[in-house]
Amino acid sequence: MKQIELLAPAGSMETLIAAVNGGANAVYLGGKSFGARRSALNFSNDEIAEAIRYCHERHVSVYVTVNTLIKETEIHDVMSFIDDLYRHDVDAIILQDIGLLHHVKTYYPDLHCHASTQMTFHDLAGVKAAQNLGFSRVVLSRELSFEEIKSIAEAVAIEIEFFVHGALCISYSGQCQMSSYIGGRSGNRGACAQPCRKQYTVINNTTGQTSKKAYLLSPKDLMTYEQIDKLRELKNISLKIEGRMKGADYVYSIVEAYRKGLDQGFEKEQVVNFSRTFNRQFTTGFMFGEPYAQIMNYELPSSFGVPLGTVNKLYEGHLELKLIETLNKGDEIQFRISGETVGTRTDVIMRDGIRVVSAAKGDVVTVPFKYNAPKGALFYKTYDREYIDDMFRKSQIQRAVHTISFKCTVALGKKVQLEAQIDDLTYAFESERLAEVALNRPLDETRLIEQLSKLGGTPFHIGELDIHLGDNLSVPISEINLLRRKCLDAILDDLSVRYKDRITGDYQLMTPTLTKKQNQPKRTPMMLLVFDHIDLLLRTIAEKQKINPSNQALQFEYLLTDLNGYLENLEYLMREGVVPVLPRIIRSDDSEKITTFLHAYSKNTLNTTYTEGRKYKVCLTHIGQIERVKALPLSLIADYSMHALNAMSGVLLKELGFEQMVWSTELSKDELIKVESPGLSNAVFIYGHLPLMISEYCPVGGVFTGRDNCGLCATNTFSLVDERGAVYPLVCDPSRCRTEVMSNLPISLFDHMPMLVKNGYDAFRVSIDSFNPEAIEIMVKLMHLEHLESIGQIVIYNPESHSRGNFNRGIE
Repeated sequence: MKQIELLAPAGSMETLIAAVNGGANAVYLGGKSFGARRSALNFSNDEIAEAIRYCHERHVSVYVTVNTLIKETEIHDVMSFIDDLYRHDVDAIILQDIGLLHHVKTYYPDLHCHASTQMTFHDLAGVKAAQNLGFSRVVLSRELSFEEIKSIAEAVAIEIEFFVHGALCISYSGQCQMSSYIGGRSGNRGACAQPCRKQYTVINNTTGQTSKKAYLLSPKDLMTYEQIDKLRELKNISLKIEGRMKGADYVYSIVEAYRKGLDQGFEKEQVVNFSRTFNRQFTTGFMFGEPYAQIMNYELPSSFGVPLGTVNKLYEGHLELKLIETLNKGDEIQFRISGETVGTRTDVIMRDGIRVVSAAKGDVVTVPFKYNAPKGALFYKTYDREYIDDMFRKSQIQRAVHTISFKCTVALGKKVQLEAQIDDLTYAFESERLAEVALNRPLDETRLIEQLSKLGGTPFHIGELDIHLGDNLSVPISEINLLRRKCLDAILDDLSVRYKDRITGDYQLMTPTLTKKQNQPKRTPMMLLVFDHIDLLLRTIAEKQKINPSNQALQFEYLLTDLNGYLENLEYLMREGVVPVLPRIIRSDDSEKITTFLHAYSKNTLNTTYTEGRKYKVCLTHIGQIERVKALPLSLIADYSMHALNAMSGVLLKELGFEQMVWSTELSKDELIKVESPGLSNAVFIYGHLPLMISEYCPVGGVFTGRDNCGLCATNTFSLVDERGAVYPLVCDPSRCRTEVMSNLPISLFDHMPMLVKNGYDAFRVSIDSFNPEAIEIMVKLMHLEHLESIGQIVIYNPESHSRGNFNRGIE
């Protein structure tokens, strides 16, 4: 990789050409399946092969997205797809699924794998873990600051990639299940329905205060061009532009601007042009510490455009505008009212009673408009036809990247000799026919130079021409053209192949040896009770101690996410066998606290007797956390947020030392029954509110104060309400202003436990959250349960107050 790589999106061959012509060093694209942008046009296998050849001929790398979670039934198809990519010389594949990574590194050890931003790598320890897992590059989470990115890039040998322009997700990528929960369209499967672009209100549950309805989860688009000089200081990094669903005009204009910025430095005039393409207004996001008011666009979730002019009057289906920006025929204009947009395309523009194709700033014009618009209303231009047409035209102009020099010798009675020099390589060809004495018009040097210089449609531009032409000779022009084409084709063939040593034998999908869940030893089902606060845990332990364990159909294990509370009660909780759960997000300023906790916890294993004589445990919520515990004498649990959707994931987790795993909450009942176990203890998320988003943005601070660190959540609780009236509890962290949006209803699958036990599941995860008063009551009932088969009668599913999540329907 170059010291700084400019990486561009490509949703089609047209946009790929635009990216290359704009100056990208690399492009990323997706196939028809297994990519996180299923709504893009994407590429067939043959088109991918063509794209790779086209890019390699121009010294541009190609990375293909295979960055979705893979179902068990898709393993053969996805591996066949990767085999095809491997044979076609792809530079790297971009992955999310940890099981797929294991399979790829097993059968294609020399294929470069990039960790998608969907994997949520966000700290130095995680990046080191990614390198140890076999990744050659990590795409960092969009939430990181510039200082964090820089420090990570300087501390590791692995390549670092991060987004510098384009759409932002309000949730950490890979940690959002809102679309999946609401309608089964999973962002982890490339089918996100973008619920973050809908309208919401925030309710203060303590005071009853309600915010105005707005697009409270919709951020502006990322734009860091104004910081391009700071970005140029970095090394070993790739700057990524988002936009695989955008057109060639957009891709070219953005790539060209960043290319010039990297090569020449900041130019103020470039900033104006960004607003002339699709944008939701711009922000530097979390990278450069902007406040919420600068990050979010509560007004509009679609393209914002630029202010165009104000309404003078509206009459008889026409609109009179005083322009503050140029207006051209074919532009699209709109005004906004109460979060809604009304617009039209300006096919007819009248100025002073005369029809015109363009009007300038300061002009008063009339355009047809069938809607009502109040006097003084501000109109925006959301589609700049002239600029977009110009960008599209430029996007298709071939960009020459190689200089080719020719030496051509034409001598009587001999074959024409053509030598080509490119870089340090020389190619030599000769004609089929001999040069003869000219009977009519002899071949002259000007004509010969003209034919050799015809390089259109190729990535070459002409360098030196060394012509040795005898007098009064004749050679058919077709022979000269054929020689030139043979020479160029040979060079392009060599340029297109980068990995000559790749093995291309017959592909065989080999399935690892797995242990059937049905063949595992039968155990008394274990309830994994996960508490979010120490007080709830202590109350439950006290309740449990009142019950005779010999009459119980279930075992109980306690887990705690409240690490501060755990540390304050360390020895007692360790004696009770309470398992700490690490947070999903551990940023640089969280790292010391987590390290301190793990040190105290592991050190105390020598001083505390575990009542059941087992190894002390820790529950990891992210694959990168393996780096933090690799040297500690602890047994490992993989929580559901590891996204284990297939047996391959379990194989990797077992190899990494995990003894228990909680399968993904996006698996359906049928998939849970059919998926095979890698020999670990198998757990299912059986009850509790499911975290749907985790964000560094807090809608409470955003709505009520416009800033973070507002402190409101220290004394108040809040909920998010959608357009249907569904109420989603907000879990706010006042120390970090990190917020989780929880499911509106708790998932409840207790009545399916007997069936799951019969199919080999031996553990069941239960979330006991402070905002869910029924959770403790349910636990008390379970502690008195004597026969598992009667659990559905003890803990009754209520469709009005409970959810099945994805258990019945699965995900797309």
